[in-house]
Amino acid sequence: MEKYILPKFKRIIILMLLGLYILPQHSAFAENGLEHSIKASLILKFSSFITWPAEGDPAPDSRHLVFCISGKDNFGDIFDLAKEENIINVNLTVKRLGNSNDFKSCNILYLSSLEKPRIQFILNQVKDLSILVIGESPGLADLGVGINFLIANNKIRFEINRHAIHRSGLGISSQLLALADRVLEGP
Repeated sequence: MEKYILPKFKRIIILMLLGLYILPQHSAFAENGLEHSIKASLILKFSSFITWPAEGDPAPDSRHLVFCISGKDNFGDIFDLAKEENIINVNLTVKRLGNSNDFKSCNILYLSSLEKPRIQFILNQVKDLSILVIGESPGLADLGVGINFLIANNKIRFEINRHAIHRSGLGISSQLLALADRVLEGP
């Protein structure tokens, strides 16, 4: 009898879904990328609940999305695997910016935890651009980041700064707002 083996990325997706319910406290899991695999999956889902203005819409016909990572890239080849396995329905370009300030081509800007000291500078750079800014450090939603990941009760959660998203000229689905642990309405 032949064993059926799931393709590599499908196995990763299953692990990510399981991780949504229980995120182990052991630091080895964070080091091996489970946390960032789950975050990557959520980020790809977030894009389907966001509307960009017509002139900045990354996906009206072509479904092209530019995802930029500012600071340390903890995602590794997760997005490349997603493209290889055809599990995403957008043409995704991933730009690893490091400490560069070249945000203009981004549709989604992910700020690693190392970017917290530069947060006000970065938010000032993107304030007039239609960019969904996502962070991963406590307090970033309060500072003006649109979506911020949190770990609560060993689960990955997120909070939304609705005002920050609207200030960027973006729309957000009420379905996504309902899933957030916390929604900030004001500045």
